[in-house]
Amino acid sequence: DQVLVSSEREKKFGAEEMIAAPVHGEGYFVYGRIGKEMKYFTRESELLWSKPYVSYPVPDPTGKIVFLFTGDANRVDVIDPSGNLIGVRRISGNFLTHHAFSMQSGRSAFVFGTGGLTVLDAKGNIVSRYDPGENLFFKSAALSANGQKAAVHALYQDDAGERDVVRVLDLAPEAHVAQEYALERVVPGNLALAVGNGGSLLVGLPEKILSVRDGKLQPAGKESSLRYALGLTGYSVISETDRTAVFLPDGSLLASLPVHSVPFQFLPGPIPETFMIRSFSTIIIAGLE
Repeated sequence: DQVLVSSEREKKFGAEEMIAAPVHGEGYFVYGRIGKEMKYFTRESELLWSKPYVSYPVPDPTGKIVFLFTGDANRVDVIDPSGNLIGVRRISGNFLTHHAFSMQSGRSAFVFGTGGLTVLDAKGNIVSRYDPGENLFFKSAALSANGQKAAVHALYQDDAGERDVVRVLDLAPEAHVAQEYALERVVPGNLALAVGNGGSLLVGLPEKILSVRDGKLQPAGKESSLRYALGLTGYSVISETDRTAVFLPDGSLLASLPVHSVPFQFLPGPIPETFMIRSFSTIIIAGLE
């Protein structure tokens, strides 16, 4: 069973009930593993609405905008906390592979395997797209804290064969490539990426962390089978097996913080330039002094 814990109470849910609770939101969503209904509750567990959505809700960290993922992974609907379609209303492509949120700007990014990158603002409107028409299959994405940069990880195919690349994008209305880095091997599935406001980049391969130093991707961390990454304004963080590695924009390692409860992931902190390390049993709030 799942348990939702707040400062005042604890609420238990059945095995067939799924929960989506934005970390800085005003309520939470309840939906079924296989169901035809979605409900929204306040923090105090008061039911505000119930609607016949058959999608999976993915709210941004504030809960002010919610994305509904369809089961076939070819469409994302965009709603507000009242359950009403807003902004562009929906985006679509061939197989949604990844999504990411910006820590400050309210922007959200989505990549479809053969549909490229779409970036939405806090009101659900499209602010940037990137689909260059090359033979690319997009696998991962990240946004900078200010929402002006993105990183995309894609499989590139040509007559020479297949290779993986990571591109750092400037997100003007017409997104364009600022930097491209070739990976030494093809990595199936998603990569942990963190991109800084100035275009700094962290890449988390299973066997090592890569950071950009002197214009090149260079090894900078240890092996880890499961990684998360987060880009903030003055630094970026990425997970190792039992540590959080903190990097400056120049790609140098600033700190390595031990985490005693694993596995863990990162969430935005309660104030700017902080982040949360969340595991099954612990929440740690960290930041630079």
